[in-house]
Amino acid sequence: MKKQTRVLFVSIIVALVMTVAIIFIPNSIENYYHLPDQGASWYYWKFPEPDMAARISAWSLFIIHFLTVGFVMNKLKANSKSSELSKYNYYLLFVNLFFIVLHYLHTIIWYDALAQDTPVWSSQGSVIVMLILILIMENRRRGLFFGKKVALPKESVNFIYKNHSIYIALATIFTFWFHPMENTIGHLFGFFYIYLLFIQMSFAKTRIHNNYLWTFVLEITVLFHGTTVAIATKNAPFSMFFFGFGAVFFITQIYGLKLNKKAINFSQLGFIAIILLYYLGVFDGSVSFKDINEVFRIPVIDYVLVFVFVYAIYVPIFIKKRLIKRG
Repeated sequence: MKKQTRVLFVSIIVALVMTVAIIFIPNSIENYYHLPDQGASWYYWKFPEPDMAARISAWSLFIIHFLTVGFVMNKLKANSKSSELSKYNYYLLFVNLFFIVLHYLHTIIWYDALAQDTPVWSSQGSVIVMLILILIMENRRRGLFFGKKVALPKESVNFIYKNHSIYIALATIFTFWFHPMENTIGHLFGFFYIYLLFIQMSFAKTRIHNNYLWTFVLEITVLFHGTTVAIATKNAPFSMFFFGFGAVFFITQIYGLKLNKKAINFSQLGFIAIILLYYLGVFDGSVSFKDINEVFRIPVIDYVLVFVFVYAIYVPIFIKKRLIKRG
C-alpha cells in the first residue's frame, strides 16, 4: 500500500505541474476573432467558424486516446491477479500523460477542440453521468439517503460495476478533448480535476482505486469546480452548485467517511443553518428566500437519474428473463 500511496502522491504532483503549465501556453481565444459570450448554453472558447485542421486533429487525438486507454484497460482486466500495481497501471499513467502533452501542443498549434462540433451540455452531462454511476455503485457501502441503502435491481448494479470503467474513461477523455487549454480559473481547475480522474482510471484494480478518502476527494471536487466556474463566468448562480453539490454530500457522501453520528448530525445542522442565513439575505442582500429552490435542483436531478439509469438498464434484462421463461 505504501508503494501505491507514493505513486499516487507523485502522480498528483505531476498533475499540478501539468495544470500550472497551462498558464504558460502562448495561445488564447483572445488572439483570434471570436463571438461574445451568449449565456449558459454558449461555449465562449471556440472559433466562430471551424478550422478543418483543428477539427480533424482534435477528433483524431480524442479517438486514439480513448482506444489506447481502452486497449490497456482490457489488458489490465485480463491480466490483473491482485490489488497491487501492475505494469498496465503504469502504462495507463504514461499514456494519459503523453496525451496531456499532445493536448498542450494541440492548443498551441490549432487551439480549437471538440467544443466546435458538440454542445456545451455534452461535456457537463458526461461528468454528471459519471457521478451518478458512483452514487449507484457506492449505495452498497454508504447508502443513498442518510446512510440508508436503497434496494436497487442487482442486475443493473452488477452491469454498472462491470462496465463503469469504459464509460468513465470515455466521459473523461471526451471532456478532456472538449476544451482547449485556456488560462482561466475555470479551465485550470477543470483540467486538474480531469487529471485526477485520469489518475483514478490508471489505478484500476488497485487498493487506491477503492480507497474511500481518495474517491471522496474525486466526488467532492466537482463542488468546488462547479462553484468556481459559476463565479468566474456568471452564467449561473454559484449558490446552485455550492449548495446543490453540498446537499448531495450531506445526504449521501458524508456517510462514506466513517464519521460518528454526532459529527454527521452536527455538520448537517450547520449546513442547513448556512443555507437559511444565505437565503434570508444575511450574506448577500440581493438574494431572497424564494431563491432557495436553487439548493434542490442538483440533488433532485441526481437522485431522479439514479433510478432512471438503474431501471432503464433493468427493463430489457427483465423482458429477456420473461421471454426465456416463456420459451
